[in-house]
Amino acid sequence: MRRVIPVTALLLMSNPAWSQQCVPYGGLAKFLSEEHGESVLTSGTTRGDALIEFWANAETGTWSLVARPKPDVGCPLMSGENLKDGSPAVPGRDS
Repeated sequence: MRRVIPVTALLLMSNPAWSQQCVPYGGLAKFLSEEHGESVLTSGTTRGDALIEFWANAETGTWSLVARPKPDVGCPLMSGENLKDGSPAVPGRDS
C-alpha cells in the first residue's frame, strides 16, 4: 500500500500562518521524489511571495501541493491520486 502525505485543510493563501506540518524542504523534496516518484510539474508565487509547487507522477497519478513560505521550508498542503492530463477531451474518447 502506498503512503500518501496526510491531506490537510486548504490554507488561505493570504494567511502567513502556514500548516503546522511544515518541515525542512530538502527532506520533503527527497520524500516526494524517492517515495512517490514525483517531481515539480509547475510552480507559482502567491501574493505574499510564497512559492507554491505542484508535484506529480504522471505514471502513477499521484500529486502533491507544497507551499514554500521560505526557501528552506516546505509545507505539504494537499495530496491525492488519479491525476488527469489537462488536455481537452477528444470527442468519442473516454476522458
